[in-house]
Amino acid sequence: TGKNLLPATSRANSNGITTTVNDDGSVTISGTPTSNWFLIGADTNSVNIPAGTYTFSIQNTLPGAIRLDLQYSDSTTGNIFTIAAGNTSRTVTTTKTIANITIEVTSNASRFTFPMTLKLQLESGSSATSWEKYTGGIPQPNPQYPSDVHVIKIEIGRAVQQECRD
Repeated sequence: TGKNLLPATSRANSNGITTTVNDDGSVTISGTPTSNWFLIGADTNSVNIPAGTYTFSIQNTLPGAIRLDLQYSDSTTGNIFTIAAGNTSRTVTTTKTIANITIEVTSNASRFTFPMTLKLQLESGSSATSWEKYTGGIPQPNPQYPSDVHVIKIEIGRAVQQECRD
């Protein structure tokens, strides 16, 4: 449907942690943390998300906080989407257009078990819904984000009427 507004990106190293984007759009995190925080993916993920109410969600609870650090189109910043340890979503209303997003895991990263796979989603509205792969806001399949198309063939039988003659 294109509802996931959060691009998934890979990262070679952030305080000992490597981030890899899987074929299904989930993110696998591996390595040994050398600090109490690490970034998931790129330093910044360029987006153009208008002001409004959004929900940031993850599929599984984490032993530490995860947050989206936001930079707005006027170059001001804010870190308003923080999902606390043990929770799976956070809803916030922004009054400015979001231009860049950085994803950071904080709060004693040594408590995490690696590797781990995360499904991250930012979507419009005040409710977290089932995770969907990021497709650039465009419903898939589309040329940039193809997906398998399964064709179902149904044969409809014809009733044949025979003429009865005495």
